[in-house]
This record gives sequence, structure tokens and C-alpha cells, in this order.
Amino acid sequence: MLLDLESCRDFRARSWCREFKTIAASVPIVVLSANAEVEDKVLLLELGADDYVTKPLVREAAARVRRAMRRGKAQKIRQLPAFRRRT
Repeated sequence: MLLDLESCRDFRARSWCREFKTIAASVPIVVLSANAEVEDKVLLLELGADDYVTKPLVREAAARVRRAMRRGKAQKIRQLPAFRRRT
């Protein structure tokens, strides 16, 4: 799962990350953000993100997503539950 914080301003990324990991723990989450503050990185990593990459980037993000997908393949994913945004 690639979570771009700038594209999800209409819901809380922190609570989403925590909740998603409770229902799909084997799915890796890579967070993309323009925010390079250490506190934000640490918080999202502690809430379940597998990696946190700051923008701007292109090749680095692609490499990190491929790495996370390889890790995710190590654990068989049977079915992903439906996940809806809260309004």
C-alpha cells in the first residue's frame, strides 16, 4: 500500500494507518510525504507504516515499493477486507 499523505487530506492518515494494520497486518505500507520532520516519521512508523519516504523522489520511491512488495509476498495474503474512508 502506498499512502501519499498529501493526497489524503480529507481523512486522518495516522488513524487510517493504525486501523488498516489491524485488519491487514501483512500488507506493507509505504508512506510518501513532503513533511521531513522526524517526529512525523517516527509516529507513522510506530503506528504501522513499514517505511516513510520524503518527497521529492521518483526512483527511490519505486525501489522502496518494490522492496515492500517483496516482503509482502513472503506472507500469503488471502483476502483484503473492504476499507472505507470515514466522512
